[in-house]
Amino acid sequence: RRSASGERLWPPRSMLAARGIASAAARRATTPMVVSRLRPPSRELHPLAIAGLWVAKKAVVFNLANSYGWPLIYRRMAEQSRYLVTDGATRAYVNSRLRDAIRAPSQAYDVLTDA
Repeated sequence: RRSASGERLWPPRSMLAARGIASAAARRATTPMVVSRLRPPSRELHPLAIAGLWVAKKAVVFNLANSYGWPLIYRRMAEQSRYLVTDGATRAYVNSRLRDAIRAPSQAYDVLTDA
């Protein structure tokens, strides 16, 4: 079934008939669930709009991380590596990679501004 706006409705008439709900009043009394709202929209976004939203999201996350503090973020990630990585040598390697990943943007910025 479809609603007035063209959305597919649940349950279908065959299921209602199998349940013995054949009258129109009884069919209207059952609350249909709109199935099309569960699917993602079929509209496509312009690639520049997607790129703009991606950059905006990165800026928001970066500002939140700056306000929380990078040392605290590193500390929380190192705590999680204690739970996820059992070997001590591997954990030291993972923590050094975390530290490098946090420092890399500022080091790249320093390289670009010094040039």
